[in-house]
Amino acid sequence: MAGLPGINDPRRVDYITMWELIKTNRYLGLPQPYSDELLISMFWEESTFCNIRQVYNNGSFGPAVGFGQAQVYAEGSAGVLWRFSDYYSSPDQLGNLILGDPGFSITFTGMLLANMHSILNNKEATLLGYSGQQGNKKSQWLASENELLAYQGDTFTTPGGYVIPLREELETALTKAKPDGQGYYDQILQDVPYEYE
Repeated sequence: MAGLPGINDPRRVDYITMWELIKTNRYLGLPQPYSDELLISMFWEESTFCNIRQVYNNGSFGPAVGFGQAQVYAEGSAGVLWRFSDYYSSPDQLGNLILGDPGFSITFTGMLLANMHSILNNKEATLLGYSGQQGNKKSQWLASENELLAYQGDTFTTPGGYVIPLREELETALTKAKPDGQGYYDQILQDVPYEYE
């Protein structure tokens, strides 16, 4: 069983920072069906916005790394390195790049999704594959994405000039991605107002 960093862990970025990182580091080759809203939902469910290596509760490392918890260190076909062996020579090289650069962590998730989509040519199949065949994770990501895309209410403009929903809506959407993640909301949503100001 893998554990996530605790509440108020300093490695966790807030929602505004995560959204701005996605907007400025989205992989340009990622097809549009994979929205920024989907990416933020995936990053929330996978790592609660922590650009970290997976650690099991017993303290040993797991195979996943980054905001999107890509299976960089997995053996055989479960790993992702074979897809990018022309660019990265070892799991350690790729893992260190992801962990050392939050922007690249986001870009790499997009690269991986784009590569998988080029083979499967289907968003749902790609997300199911990315999730390790865990249909509940795929469904949670899509439910959160749909909630964010359908939102028509008041918004808040981030310091970087990006428009996001207000806090209550973000809590609703993020809960769909990670039903047990409410304890982190005060940390990641502290700068997002509940009401239009």
